[in-house]
Amino acid sequence: MKTRVSGKAQPAKTVFIIAVLVFSFAACLYYGLFNSRTAASESEAESAGSSGDYLSFRDDQKNIGIYLDEMAEIDSLEEQPTLLGWFDTWFHENWFSHQKLKLCGTDHRFIPMITWQPTDVPLRYIASGLYDDYIESYLREIAEACPNNDVLIRFAHEMEMRPDYLHAWYSWQDERDPEGYIEAWRHVVSIGRKISPNFKWVWSPNHDDEYTIPYYPGDEWVDYVGITLNLTVKEYYTAPYMDFSDYYAKKGSRSFVEAYNKPIIISEVAYYNETPEVREAYFQSIFDYLADDPKICAILFFNADASNTRTFEFYSVESLRKIFFDGIRRLRELNSESD
Repeated sequence: MKTRVSGKAQPAKTVFIIAVLVFSFAACLYYGLFNSRTAASESEAESAGSSGDYLSFRDDQKNIGIYLDEMAEIDSLEEQPTLLGWFDTWFHENWFSHQKLKLCGTDHRFIPMITWQPTDVPLRYIASGLYDDYIESYLREIAEACPNNDVLIRFAHEMEMRPDYLHAWYSWQDERDPEGYIEAWRHVVSIGRKISPNFKWVWSPNHDDEYTIPYYPGDEWVDYVGITLNLTVKEYYTAPYMDFSDYYAKKGSRSFVEAYNKPIIISEVAYYNETPEVREAYFQSIFDYLADDPKICAILFFNADASNTRTFEFYSVESLRKIFFDGIRRLRELNSESD
């Protein structure tokens, strides 16, 4: 017995078959286009990497950096500094870090300077390998985000203690363990060098003198020597340094920094004074000094209030912002003349 097909069923079946064919064709077309675009993107990326499209840190030039947290402030930069600095604390996910890595790696706008803080993580535990999984995971993420960038890493900075310090402000500093610090430093750097040759390691005490020497990991373990030169209001009134050069030579102990015979990075520089003209003159002296000192390859401007008496934020002050941008332009011209 034959099944009768009604007059309405036949056209519906035909429409269904046509729809399936159209959908299949569209899917194949999309898949082909997607694959071709992906292949093209991969090819462009490989071509960029192989053609020398690499953002390297030129320590034979004068480089300026800044610590900025707000993306709106970063986007508002009138002149582009070489370095973008920020702080990462161990085991703390930082959304802003991912955004800044994108600016450095994907957008190729800056070279990152990451201060990597092992807060509440014992130094000798780090050296023992207990935290290797975390160290490798973190550094691989940085390497993958910045495959065509140099990356400056300032690990466990400001490690020294001095008799005039009332207390430590970092856990690794409070350990007062130079041997443990050196072991931890070398262990972390060893892992980092296996992961990526792009990493450059910045050993950066607070100031430099006889109290920092025991913490030095050795020439083969350090790419750059850094120092913090944040001049507070209290220091201004008790020891009135005339300008940046004076402060660097006396409080920063320039002779100790230079004795390591490494390129020098002023990892943080900040200054506050209640008199605007005095603060402006000091800011100008920073750029004047950098232009004349061949041993300093970079200065990063700290831009945050550390406490009520250490108000270092400057980017919101128009006159200081102008000095900052003018200084970048001046140094760029100086770099061009030296090339």
